[in-house]
Amino acid sequence: MKLAAILFSAIAVLAQNTSATKFTGTWEARFNGAVFCVLKVQSGEKLAGSMTGVDLGVDNDGNLTSAQAKDEEFPIVKPSIENDSLTFEWTDDSNEPPLKFELKLTGNHEAQLRFLTLPEGVKIKPLIFTRRD
Repeated sequence: MKLAAILFSAIAVLAQNTSATKFTGTWEARFNGAVFCVLKVQSGEKLAGSMTGVDLGVDNDGNLTSAQAKDEEFPIVKPSIENDSLTFEWTDDSNEPPLKFELKLTGNHEAQLRFLTLPEGVKIKPLIFTRRD
């Protein structure tokens, strides 16, 4: 019975690592041709990564009207993979609660980043990210 438990644990770890590799790499979001946000995901024993800060402008329907990159990079927190989605928390202000995000794969090198938490009354449509490497 112990052998079965060890094998099951090994298979679960391998499945997690295989899922994690789908997200591994540098992801970029563009607005009017310019990169405004970079998400880096590393897989290993533990999933980790970072995302750059960004100033976004949106209209009432949640469409981007402006997007300006910031130079600062902040770690992603509590990354978790389920099916074709990576969820994580992130903040660029330690005085504010973290925002929650979902990165959902839509192709081999394309994904949508959806805000799972937003300030009340704010609407932002999913952002398209492309894997650079």
